[in-house]
Amino acid sequence: MKVTTKAKCRGLRWAAFPLIVATVASPLCAQGPNLPPRQEGTIKAAIGLPADFFARPLREVEARRADWLRTAAAATPALKRAPRPPVRLVKVEKDAGSFQGWKAVPAGEVASAYDRPLVPGDGFILDFGEHFTGYVTLGLRAFAIPIDAPVRLSLIFGEVPAEVAEHDALYMGVAPFTSKEDNTPYRAIRTSRYTYVRRPAGPWMLFDDQADPHQLDNLVGQPAHVALVREMDQRLSAALRAARDDFQSPEYYVRKFSYELAPHGSVSYQPGARVQSPRIVASP
Repeated sequence: MKVTTKAKCRGLRWAAFPLIVATVASPLCAQGPNLPPRQEGTIKAAIGLPADFFARPLREVEARRADWLRTAAAATPALKRAPRPPVRLVKVEKDAGSFQGWKAVPAGEVASAYDRPLVPGDGFILDFGEHFTGYVTLGLRAFAIPIDAPVRLSLIFGEVPAEVAEHDALYMGVAPFTSKEDNTPYRAIRTSRYTYVRRPAGPWMLFDDQADPHQLDNLVGQPAHVALVREMDQRLSAALRAARDDFQSPEYYVRKFSYELAPHGSVSYQPGARVQSPRIVASP
């Protein structure tokens, strides 16, 4: 196919100037990541682009990649690794003036949980004092007592007392902990099977954590799960009422809890930044 145009210049005759010559070819098909890009029969070939027109900048990127990786490795902070034993044994009690309606109170010495038999229904709560990222190790020793039934242990990890006191865990996005562009306020509840999230506009996400442990299939908006969404929304509303949370805007909680925001508009997580957490005062 030959595409031409005509132009008239002062003092010149009409002339035809070729703009582009392209070969009519069949639709191009992907050849896979391990095959070289196709050149024959393409517009690149028709207009004279070199075969490595796109490959050259890619080679330059590859040449600089090692420097980028070295720079990133040099900027990676060293992880602080140290054993952190629990600091106290606690129990949780209902308290209308505490965050989400629960508080932790001392329940004895930590050592009392280390060397004791566990009977059916037994349990204890260990408080590590602050938030850590890492692994938990524990050891079990068998007593010289015949056991003729399965032994099942349940471990619950939580950040606040309500998460270990109730089977349903309540989650709150209450303040600008992320950038303003990605700071959707939300409330969520997680049961033994489902995770449900609501934002101010209404239901947002619902996942079946047994059938979909990686939470890839959002059930909100699927006709087959309308009743389940309604049930979980009612369950979340009940949990919010119990926690005396009326789901206000992030700005409301910034004022209420006296959060100090960094220049970028969010709570600072830089080393040495002041630890900030919600504080709820009991109503008179």
